[in-house]
Amino acid sequence: MQGEARRAAEEAPAPGPRRKPPRPDRCDPSSFEPALLAIEAAQIATGKPAFPVASMPENFDEARAIALMDRGVVPLLGLETALAALKAAQTKPGNPNWQPWPVSSARPIRLVDETTAKSRIAVAGIQVPRGTSARRLEDLNATGLTAPFALKGLGFAHKTEAGAVRLNVTDVSLQPEISGAEGYLLEEMGQVKPHY
Repeated sequence: MQGEARRAAEEAPAPGPRRKPPRPDRCDPSSFEPALLAIEAAQIATGKPAFPVASMPENFDEARAIALMDRGVVPLLGLETALAALKAAQTKPGNPNWQPWPVSSARPIRLVDETTAKSRIAVAGIQVPRGTSARRLEDLNATGLTAPFALKGLGFAHKTEAGAVRLNVTDVSLQPEISGAEGYLLEEMGQVKPHY
């Protein structure tokens, strides 16, 4: 895929007129060097292609782009070019109607609720909001938590679209049931603190 994306990026027409790279006296490109090194390290560590994308072509100087390509990292210059390259990488050469196989699961798909997901994230050392969960709304206990809260109904793949998220809740006892909820998560809003 990397070779195909590089080919597509090199062959994609530059959107609009050719622009000059940023002037070093106005833009210090070393400020994004740590991000580029991280992208390169991720590619090496995973063995998967990684593509830094400049939002506009003129934001990436040519010398830096060539140096990255020499190390096997393909920079994509501009969002339009990046999207064209990704589309080209998904298209089999010689067959413009080719599509990748749809993603399928070897086992039944099971929705992991937000409480379980956040517990797993917290074990990995990532901070999550302090909160509590319960199967029934009336069993939520906000003792030790600070309002305002986010009240979320569990069991939905897309809680917001299902109307299962309520923000700035100050008293959970005044909240009506969320239709279709299989459980509830009550979290502090605002500053993220370690909890689970």
